[in-house]
This record gives sequence, C-alpha cells and structure tokens, in this order.
Amino acid sequence: MSAHPDFRSVVNLQKTYGLCGLAKENGVQQPFFLDFCTGEWKALSFYDYNTLALVIGSGNDIAAIQQRGKGYSLYNVSAGLEQSNYATKTRSNFPMPEPLFELPEGFTPEQFGDYPGVFMQGNEIILLSARKGNGKWVPMLYNYRNGFYVLEGIEADAIIPFYFGMALPDSGSPSLLYQKKVGYMIYYSSGDNSGSSFRLLEPDKESSKLQLQEPFVQLSDKKVVSITNRPDRIGTITVLFSDKEEGRTTSDFDWNSKEWTDYTDLSDMPYNSVVWAN
Repeated sequence: MSAHPDFRSVVNLQKTYGLCGLAKENGVQQPFFLDFCTGEWKALSFYDYNTLALVIGSGNDIAAIQQRGKGYSLYNVSAGLEQSNYATKTRSNFPMPEPLFELPEGFTPEQFGDYPGVFMQGNEIILLSARKGNGKWVPMLYNYRNGFYVLEGIEADAIIPFYFGMALPDSGSPSLLYQKKVGYMIYYSSGDNSGSSFRLLEPDKESSKLQLQEPFVQLSDKKVVSITNRPDRIGTITVLFSDKEEGRTTSDFDWNSKEWTDYTDLSDMPYNSVVWAN
C-alpha cells in the first residue's frame, strides 16, 4: 500500500481478484486498481482527470464521475480489467458520455471522494456526499443527463451513501422483480443525536421531491466507517463500525427482520473499509 497510502472510497468489481478505489497522483484524485495476485497498481484513468467518485453499475462495471475541461460526465473506467468469469470485454456498458456539467457554485473537487456513490433505481441518478468542512456535509445527486442537484446541508461528522435491493412479488416482468432502496448514513459525534442513523431517500408524498426520511435505524453508541452491499444478498447491507471499547467490528443488517448479525471471526484490526470481494 506504500505506493498509494491514501487509497480510499473502495469498490469491488467481481471476479477480478482486486479492488478499485481513489488515490491522489500528481495532485489529482484518480481511480486505481490494486491487483491481489501481483500486488501491482493499475491506473484506470489515462489522463490526469480529476475523479469525484466511483460507483458500481448494474452490469458489474465501475463508473467514474470525471472532469473534462470545466465540466463532469460519467465514464466507464473498468472495461480493461480482466475477469475470471471470462466476461466479454466491451469499450463501455454505460451510455456514451453525456454533456458536461459544472459543479454547483460553492463546491470544489476536493470535497468529494471520501465514500463511493450509489446508483438509484434505473441507474440514471447517483447519490454523492460532499464534505463542506466545519462539521457540515451536503448530500448531492448527479444525473448524467441533467447534471448536479444539491440537497439540504447537514450538520454532521460524516454522511455515507448506501443502497440495498428488495425482492418484489412476481409481476411477470423480470425488470420488476428487484427494487433498490437508497439513502444516507449520518454520523454525529456529539449532541442529542450522537451516533449513527440510517435514512432512506424517497419521494415526498405531497411534493414528489426526493427527501431524507426519518431514520429506520438509530445507533446511539456506534460510529459507521464504511458500508457495502452484495446484490445477491437481498435486503442486506454490511457495515464496518468503529467503537472505542470494541475496536473495528463488522455486522450485517437485515431489512426484513431489522436485526444485526456480527462477524465474530474477524480479527480486531484498524480496518478502513469493508467490501465484498469475489
């Protein structure tokens, strides 16, 4: 890890035996792939383009919101990675880059990239989080056809986008058997709301505008460090916690039972991220 000690915002492309994430090179935040077999690093961007965030697409591809000139668009950065399932390589399973969009006024590239983004249902809108400093974060949406949309800022120590899938009753259409639920984990280190809360982002019943809902999980004594998901584990998210007494622990949350299951066989090490690999 000495080549990129700031490696973060980690995501996994299945069957590649490695991990993708962001790190700075030449002063610019860029995507890299760490190969588990060789220990080598591979740059996933051919030029020094700034990358706001990485996100897993529906076709097991990794997309990057990258800068070109003064604007940003969505690009596939994982098409060249070899997969052990002999997947056919393509130039891109994402649409051709749409028009470039500038960041909203008052935001800079350095405020993004702490955590991966997540796609909403339909894979057109991505949830992002921007670190404004002085204890304030801003949830932001990116639509590759329409650009950025800023949600109301939050006084917090961290906000992390997350998603999980829900199985729906058989409607006769394969595309309607799976639905994503998306939202943000919000962490407060102090105050009346101290701890970690999980809130869904859903349309308001009256205005139809996307709004954060009331917490469906509130953990007053836990700090969430990282959240991941595996599509075949319906209704489940995997969470990495940091606790002063217990150290770093990992648990699954089941949406249907509302119960947590701990991974007790993991060693107590200062993990920074949790991700399902291969």
